[in-house]
Amino acid sequence: MILSIMTISILTAGMASADNVPKDFRVKLYDGGGMVRQGATYFISKDSSFAEMWEGQARTKLYFKTSMDDLKRLYNIFLQYDFHRIETFEEMVYDRGGTTITATYGGETFSKADAGMTFIEESWQDEFNMVEGEIRKIVSKSLEPMLKQVIIKFDGSFMDEDKIVNFNIGDYAYMSARDGYNQSVIITLLPGEHYAYFTMMNKELTTEPGANLFAQGQGIITIGKDTGEIIIYREGKEIFWK
Repeated sequence: MILSIMTISILTAGMASADNVPKDFRVKLYDGGGMVRQGATYFISKDSSFAEMWEGQARTKLYFKTSMDDLKRLYNIFLQYDFHRIETFEEMVYDRGGTTITATYGGETFSKADAGMTFIEESWQDEFNMVEGEIRKIVSKSLEPMLKQVIIKFDGSFMDEDKIVNFNIGDYAYMSARDGYNQSVIITLLPGEHYAYFTMMNKELTTEPGANLFAQGQGIITIGKDTGEIIIYREGKEIFWK
């Protein structure tokens, strides 16, 4: 009972002076888990903020500064939507990923998860979504200036019209059946590491195991501040980039 009274007092005081963001205010949003091979952690505080993203072995961590206006708005949303009161329930499921939000303010730490075997009660889903949405908005706005356009050029050994050509770089997907056979494409990427996967398939498909795959390549493409273009080429049955 004493702990409950203390918690209520802290939160009430915060709501009464919501223009003043507590010095200990910090927020972490974690995406991932389950069968998914990718995820992210977003951390926001007065002193330092960052986005750490991964897919397979590719990992990128980018730092940014969160403005006081964004911090105030985020803090007020935590208070307005009673984040500390959001209710959850457990259900036996397997291989489910999801989102976990952890926040510290006023000397207390609260964590709410919509991931794994933990679900948000239906009556509190709107509140959870509002908090989650504001965190993602701040991160997206902060990372947007870091985005850069990169030209992906295709050597003739790779972009072969006699083959079915597909590849993924991060969230970007290219399929020759949909996008045609181009000499190059321009894509927008964040600096850092991106998992890439390239395949060339024979057009005359067969049911024989492995016969359809002509060449492939996979690994990490690193985008640096000076990266302007990447060339994709094939040597034998392997696909490379430089």
